[in-house]
Amino acid sequence: MKVTFNGGMNMSVLDGWWREVCRHRTNGWAIGDDEDTSDEETAADFYAVLEEAVTTYYANRPQWLRMMKASICDCAPRFNTQRTVKEYLDRYYR
Repeated sequence: MKVTFNGGMNMSVLDGWWREVCRHRTNGWAIGDDEDTSDEETAADFYAVLEEAVTTYYANRPQWLRMMKASICDCAPRFNTQRTVKEYLDRYYR
């Protein structure tokens, strides 16, 4: 999650916090689309997504910059220490 505060984008399987916020090809990349995919399918998707990300970086800088900004806007306000502490307080201590 920390990468978004620096304008970075995530490329990961859809689990945990990334499932909540991922907008594929808008604020980062999702690897696979289901938890029940095989390792081979996930690996093939990983290489396809990696090629797309590298191509975007080198061949489409305006799109890369839009994605960086979307990553910051979508992730940074939702996933920070203030929200985490408040959520723990509300869920577990009140």
